[in-house]
Amino acid sequence: MIDNILFHAFKHHFQYNIEWLKENLGQWNNENNRLLKSIGSSQLDYYLGSLPVHNIKSEISEYLYFRKLDAKEKYEKWISKNKGFREIMLSDKSVWTLRFVDKNNFVHIHPSRYSPNTIRIKANILKTVLCVLLFQDNLKIMPDIQLINKCRIEYLALSPLSVNNIHYELEKGFNLFNNQIKF
Repeated sequence: MIDNILFHAFKHHFQYNIEWLKENLGQWNNENNRLLKSIGSSQLDYYLGSLPVHNIKSEISEYLYFRKLDAKEKYEKWISKNKGFREIMLSDKSVWTLRFVDKNNFVHIHPSRYSPNTIRIKANILKTVLCVLLFQDNLKIMPDIQLINKCRIEYLALSPLSVNNIHYELEKGFNLFNNQIKF
């Protein structure tokens, strides 16, 4: 059943991104470009909790199995009876949204809005932070605006940020990672 779960961990899972940064520090390639762009451009719900991706999928898989919702048709019917989504709570009290997609991995999951262990973040902020952290020498200081804009323009095809403004959301994004990354 776990193979039926579609989860975009790069877009929604903090610890997954920490591991990605450790493995890719200083590297820019087509795969990293594809991953960063796959985050999109709107707001998203971002899981900060301690459950690894495999555990999240396992708990959801067990939930569906024990309720006999592990078959595609039964799952689709169950989801459709509730405006196209359901929410379930996992062992760490985080709440996850389940949707149906007509694919082999038909259980589409993501953290629920305002769930414990989850924050709302703008996609372009998350992409900028991840891209800059690939190239930042000292992860304990706020990067300078030149490096931020280089990443936004050259790698992410985003507009540059104003040099004279304070960018609070971006600063919060960097602080989130800087407090967790230990290389």
